[in-house]
Amino acid sequence: ASLRRMLARAEQDLPQQTARKLLEGLLPALDHLTTVSEYLMLHEPLTEHGRQAVEMLNAEWRRAQQRIQLEPFDALGVPFDPQRHEIIARVADPMHPDATVLRQAARGYLHAGRLLRSAQVVVNATGAQLRTAYRDDDRT
Repeated sequence: ASLRRMLARAEQDLPQQTARKLLEGLLPALDHLTTVSEYLMLHEPLTEHGRQAVEMLNAEWRRAQQRIQLEPFDALGVPFDPQRHEIIARVADPMHPDATVLRQAARGYLHAGRLLRSAQVVVNATGAQLRTAYRDDDRT
């Protein structure tokens, strides 16, 4: 009976695992698309038609992400959370609170409410508060 339950659970989890693997593979392309789109909108002299095309593309991607339960999240300016953030660098900036995300190298994503990819962040490390979080984060 327990073997049957285990097999049934594995069979039920397989589509979700397959979807997660597919999404993980697509995230780098989505990151690049987002970066290019933001650059075009902020730094390039687009025609009205060009601007509309970029806005339409962004809107279609947002709708697709909603349909497949892919939720991006930004970490900039929030307190470091070892459950959602991956530290790629630490800097000391006395102008910001300790353990605050100062920069984000890659946006984080949730899929169906579960973490798909941690946000890759640069964190302010001016005091002892974050050193404890670093130790906790380094163990994972």
